[in-house]
Amino acid sequence: MIHSVSSPLAAFVNRLNRRSQLTQQEQGAILGLPFVKEHFQIHRDIVGLGERVTCASYIERGMVGCQETWPISKRLSIPAQARRSKRSLT
Repeated sequence: MIHSVSSPLAAFVNRLNRRSQLTQQEQGAILGLPFVKEHFQIHRDIVGLGERVTCASYIERGMVGCQETWPISKRLSIPAQARRSKRSLT
């Protein structure tokens, strides 16, 4: 079933239905979730470092990046040889 664009989560449900068939009950459960629509300016944190996350987010349009700050002792170092040859490190 294709849902109208009037529901903010309709596009998400439509995408899910392309890969697997959700029952009417499952679709209704997703479409019935409470939501707050927000617009974020560029270069603004959605979740701050160390902030406790209490909700899920669905990006309707645009891109979101992730940048974590780790101490030097915990950073992953990829050897130059592996980067050049694009070999798997596993």
